[in-house]
Parts: sequence; C-alpha cells; structure tokens
Amino acid sequence: TRIGNFLLRRWNRDDQLLMFEVSSWIKSTFPCMVFLPLRDSTYDQFINKPPLDTVIKDLVFRIDPPLLEKVIYSRLNYALREIQSNKTKFTYYLPNNLKVECGRGEVAEYLKCIIASLFQDMLFKRIITGIAGRNIRKGLEILLDFCKSGHIGEDYLFKLRQSGGDYKLPSFLVARILFKGKRKYYYDRESHIKNLFYSQSTDSLPDPFVRISILRWLNNRMREFGPNRTKGYHKIQSIIKSLQGCGHARKRILLEIESLAHAGCILTETQSNEVNEEDLIRISPAGLIHLDLLKNINYLATISEDTYFRENQSAKEIADSLVGRGRFRHQSREALIHCSSILTKYMVSYSKNYFLGTTQLLTNESRESLFDIQSIDEFVDRTAKKDSNYLLIQKYENDYPPGKQVEAQIVSVQYYGFFVEFGLKGHGLIHKSNFNGFSHDVLQTLEAGDWIIAEIISFRSDRRRFELKLLKIE
Repeated sequence: TRIGNFLLRRWNRDDQLLMFEVSSWIKSTFPCMVFLPLRDSTYDQFINKPPLDTVIKDLVFRIDPPLLEKVIYSRLNYALREIQSNKTKFTYYLPNNLKVECGRGEVAEYLKCIIASLFQDMLFKRIITGIAGRNIRKGLEILLDFCKSGHIGEDYLFKLRQSGGDYKLPSFLVARILFKGKRKYYYDRESHIKNLFYSQSTDSLPDPFVRISILRWLNNRMREFGPNRTKGYHKIQSIIKSLQGCGHARKRILLEIESLAHAGCILTETQSNEVNEEDLIRISPAGLIHLDLLKNINYLATISEDTYFRENQSAKEIADSLVGRGRFRHQSREALIHCSSILTKYMVSYSKNYFLGTTQLLTNESRESLFDIQSIDEFVDRTAKKDSNYLLIQKYENDYPPGKQVEAQIVSVQYYGFFVEFGLKGHGLIHKSNFNGFSHDVLQTLEAGDWIIAEIISFRSDRRRFELKLLKIE
C-alpha cells in the first residue's frame, strides 16, 4: 500500500476541486491511501455539491491551529525548564561592545513579566490574537519583537528585576511597543498595526478614508451571503462600485485592498495577496481589531506620526510633540490626547471639504456612511474632558495666552532668574535671558514680595508653570 499526499495550500478553489477528482481516480485505480488537504472554506462551500458530495464524511478531519496563548505559555514553560537546567550566566554585548552578564533566572523573570503584561490584559490579548489570526508564527514574531523592543527603558527593566516576575508594564508602554514595533517612530509599512488614515501624497486627491471604507463595507456585510453562497465573502467589483459612489477612486480602492490583504486585515478566497475585481474577499479578525482601534487614544496618536497632512500647521504640531517641543510633556497622556485631537479634527475638516460622505445626490440616492469621522472626533473630545490634567492645562492656556501682560509678585530669587505668582493660581519663571534689556544686576536688587509687570511667553505643561518676559519693575 502506498500513501499519496498532495499539497494544495496555495491552489485556488477550482484546482482543489479538480485535484479531488484526480485523487478519487487514483484511489479507484491503485491500491493506495490518499490524503488530500483542502481549505476549510472550499470544503464547507461545496460539501453537498459534486464532486465533494461523494466523500465519506467519517474520513474527514480538520486541523485547527492551537490557541496562541497556549502555545506561548507552553514555550515559556519550556524556556524556564531550559534556563533552570543551565547554570551558566547569560551574556550579551551592547552596541559599544561592552559585555553584560546576568543570571539566567533574571531572564526568566523578564520573560514572565512580558507575557503577563500582554496576555493578562484583555485589550492587548485581543489585539495580538486578532492580528495573528490562525498564523501562530506571526503571533510568535510579534512577541519576539516585543521582547527586543528598545522602548523598554532601564527604569522598567529595574522594576521587572526587583519585582521577581510580578511586575506588569504600564498599558501606554505596551500599546506603544505593539503599534511602533522596533522603530522609534511609527511607520505604517513596518508595523503589524496599519494606519487606517493612510493616504498617498502623490495622488491627485489623497484619500485617507479608503481603508476605513473598505473594512466597514465588509464588516456591514459580514453576515450576508456572497455570490458563492459563502457568508461574508463578497466580490471586489461590488465593493468598488459602492465605494466609487462615496468619492473613492477605483485604482486606489484596488491598491488598498491588496495592502489590507497583505497585512491580514482582509481574507481572500484564493488566499493570495494579489487580487482582481472578480475575487471574493471578507474582513478578518485583524480587520475587526483595526476598526475597534479607531476608538483608542494610543492608536490615534501613534498613527498621526505617519499620516499625510495637507496643512503644515497640523503636521508641525505633531512633529513638535514627537521631539518634546510641543505644548505637553513628551509621551504624556495629555500629549497623546492632543495629537489624537489634531488628527481627528483635521480629518473632519478634510472630509467636509473633499468627500461626499452622506450627501444626497441628484438621484436622491442616499450613500452608505462608511467613514463617520465625526463620531471618532467626539470620542477624542469626551476623552479629553475626562482628563483633569488636560483640562487644567487648557484652562491655563486660555486664561493666560502668549502675549498677555500680567502684574506678578516675586516669590523667589535665584542666580538664573526669579519665580513669580500672578492671578489666582498662575506662577512661573522669568529667566535672566528674558529680562528684555534689563541688567542682570536686578537679581541683586529685587527680592521676594516685589511687584513687576511681565508678559506671558508660553506655558510649560511638563513643569506646570509659565515662562514670562520682564517688562517693567514697579
């Protein structure tokens, strides 16, 4: 008896059905056993149609991948056993060739903390398992990239070491690593998490809404039967026709469908990243995760780093925030809210100026609302109103805008300038570089309790104080 095995992983539906007929012929012609792998979607679709209706159901079995979480914990337990059996020190070299040694027990504690930070939080667990889907290898790659991330600084490594394996990384840091990967700044092409507001600056009209529209169109029809009577699978031609009515270009729709398929956000019936208008596609778990992330401040702030803005002011504000020159402390919660607000308000304005949205045409036909940017902007506004620090900083900036003159009282004199108080809660520093023509000798003559006239330069949110310029000594 001989055993035949046909590998059809990359073959399309028609080829798979043809090979089933070939396998049936081989089995009836030769004394052999044939194992024929078929994709589950092909089998489920044609189970009651020729030629699959002749298969003996008792001989059919499915091979489903194990849960990613179970695989990772099994790998962790195996790694811990190997670490315990190896008594030598763990050695690695820094970029400057400095040799570092540490006990292997510390490596085990590091791994336990990392995995606990990821899989004991429902949001991050859902993101990783959703992005990986049935691809266990991809899930392991995400975990390895996380472990090697340079975003985990020495302070967090010290906390991991001191906790003995019980410390969990803060959620904002976990989100930053998942979204940015090994890069300092977010880059759509290098991240497992895609930018749904991505657009090409070379297009005659850059379209930052086409990815959202594609995924939402598929999500709205996820439970509907497509042309082949398979739930959720719809023809690309139908998507193009519908999205063109909302203002999207045919060429850009096709390119972004390919991009989303390559990222795993879309499943194609042919399981190929190269698509044509006759192919059938459906939204994947990764695509659903991306739609949910549109209501996540960390995600919105991160993708703003690689979003095309036609307005220089919006781009400059985000760039300043990235390098620590923004209104808020670098990488603070307030800075994330601020960048998210810039992004969503720009998208609301862009949508009103350049896209149809839900506008009614002359035919009185109402177009499907696929990119409701207003609701995302309202979510960011609600988040900002719940953040007391963000509201306090905004109040300070509104009450004391740059250029406003205030009467202030000196409360402390230092060699580099003096601190003042003004109004009910305003306080700040007049540095000697901002004495505005006055001699530095005034530091010797002024003392606490003296009154001056000063001008607001800016509010330093990282230090919760104003920078002022000296105008007049009373």
